[in-house]
Parts: sequence; structure tokens; C-alpha cells
Amino acid sequence: MIVKLTYSAELEEVPSEVAKIVDSTVLEMEDICRDLSGVHSDLTKKEADVKTAISKIEFAMKFVEKLDTRLKDCQSILSGYASVLEQQAQKQSPPVQEVKSEQTEAPQQTQTKGASKKKAG
Repeated sequence: MIVKLTYSAELEEVPSEVAKIVDSTVLEMEDICRDLSGVHSDLTKKEADVKTAISKIEFAMKFVEKLDTRLKDCQSILSGYASVLEQQAQKQSPPVQEVKSEQTEAPQQTQTKGASKKKAG
């Protein structure tokens, strides 16, 4: 049965706490990779040990599912952390004011009588 754990940490500690989770996940992935490497030898023996290979593969599949969940948790935690940092940055930065130029429209062209007539010649 999988349960969610929740605990509090200082904002500055979030990256290092997630790093610890990722580190332990990497170690467990390395273990499962070693176990899966054994499947090759189980299957290449003179009398292939298919049942053991199946058992190791099934275990690896279940374990990878747990690791996937853990990595999704890390992603979620870091996404929340990034959102908090972004909100803090917006609160601290001065509001941007738009500077409008004196002339916001294109100048109108005016024609004087006769200015558009060409001299024939």
C-alpha cells in the first residue's frame, strides 16, 4: 500500500531535500539494473532459468512503478517551489510602467489644393 508523506521544510531547503530523494532513487535504480543484468545470465545458461527471469522482471516492473511515482513527486515539489520563487520575484520587482509617446497615431497627411495635380508638359 502506497501512502503520501508530508513534512515541512524551509523554502531554501527544498532543492536539497528533493536532491536527497533523487539520490536515493538513483541508488535504487542502480540496484534494479544489477538485478536485471542477472536476467541475461539466467536465460543464457544451458538450462535457461525462465521462472527466475520472469520473477526478476516482474519485480523490476513493480519497482520501476514505485520509482516513477517518487520522481513524479519530486517534479511536483520542484514545480511548486519554482512557482513560489516566481511569485516572490514578482512581488519584489517594481511594477513596469508603460511610457506613451506624444504621438500615438500616424501623422495625417494633408493635401493642399493643386498639390496633387501634375503639370502637363
